[in-house]
Amino acid sequence: MTKSLTTEKLDSFGATLFSVSGLLWCLLFPIAKAPSNIAAVLVTLMALFALVSITKASSVNPLREKNTIAALLLMLLPAIWFLHPGPGPYGAYLKDTLFGLYMLAMAFWTRNHPDLLPKAVYLLLAGTVFSASISLMQHFSLIPQKDAGSSLGLHNGTLTGAFSLLLVFTAGLLTFVIRYSQTIFSRALAGVGLLICIADLFLVVPGRTGYLAFLVMSGFMLYNLSKLSRVFAVILVLIVTAFVLNSSVFKQRIAAGKSDLQLYSGGTVTTSMGARFEMWKVSWRNFTETPLIGSGTNGFSPRWMREGYSKIPYAFNNPHSTYFHLLGNYGISGFAVLVFFLWRLAVTAWRFRETLAGAATGAFLIVFVVGGLTNTMLTGDFYLAWLALIAGMASGLKIKEIHEVTSKD
Repeated sequence: MTKSLTTEKLDSFGATLFSVSGLLWCLLFPIAKAPSNIAAVLVTLMALFALVSITKASSVNPLREKNTIAALLLMLLPAIWFLHPGPGPYGAYLKDTLFGLYMLAMAFWTRNHPDLLPKAVYLLLAGTVFSASISLMQHFSLIPQKDAGSSLGLHNGTLTGAFSLLLVFTAGLLTFVIRYSQTIFSRALAGVGLLICIADLFLVVPGRTGYLAFLVMSGFMLYNLSKLSRVFAVILVLIVTAFVLNSSVFKQRIAAGKSDLQLYSGGTVTTSMGARFEMWKVSWRNFTETPLIGSGTNGFSPRWMREGYSKIPYAFNNPHSTYFHLLGNYGISGFAVLVFFLWRLAVTAWRFRETLAGAATGAFLIVFVVGGLTNTMLTGDFYLAWLALIAGMASGLKIKEIHEVTSKD
């Protein structure tokens, strides 16, 4: 007798495939671009399947769910170039628009399957700790760099500010896991992961933005640990202090920051911070000229080539700041979309603060707000994929609550 292929069976099959592809994506996401892209294709296929599948969550109209609306508006901002492109060329920005749609599919999958939220969070934490472990082993010369011939390690280019923010996010969330762990083994496992992330952040990864984000996140971390035991909070402070005092990378980055500020005050702009200040000036001029709608998706690059390239001969295509990027390219309208999105994350994180996915939303909010100061976190696959996953979680939490209320009635 031939078994019929029902929608429920297709849904179950899709959930199984998502779990497998999600494992690949979350584990490989922090590492080299090639494997993370391969895994992302699998996740996206499952996300597209979720868009057309019939699930309990799909009965909730996404257009009435504020978290979904906020994510849609933010990730579709590059599509504005169709209506308001700004100076040419425009072709490259079609890719950014399509990638935003591509990631939105993954956000909808997470939204439609809120039962998978804790699994997705744990996999992302495991992937980051796994990557940080490899990074530390490379630092101590236990394995070679990937671009030095190894097939396993990290590329040098991945150990940047973006990865430092992911480490801070993971460290903050691991303190939440420690607080709510029910067994000594799970608490110890999360503690080891926390130690690995902190060690990698301060000993290996040269990310000043990550250090600032860690400082802001420290309040959340100490609160979680102190609720369990004040001794744990004291131990964390002592560990971080030890790493900071013995970290040549940390000292070098802080010293470089001070040097950049001194040189900039003396008129030298060809430093990391000096270049950012000049880029922000260009974006600000775009904003002041067209404050309501900005200069368009490609508004920054042409103006930089006219006004900034002679000072700093690099062809930047964004101002290395989420806030100046939105103000200069999309004006008050685009900035209002960002504020709406951040407000929705804050509301959701606070409302579901006792859940793992709610804590993940709050931790992401912290690193996004801080990281956005010196990074354009709305361009590039790393930031967009991360944003999509968290946006889906935030929506999934609300959908789950709706169904729990409905089932009680």
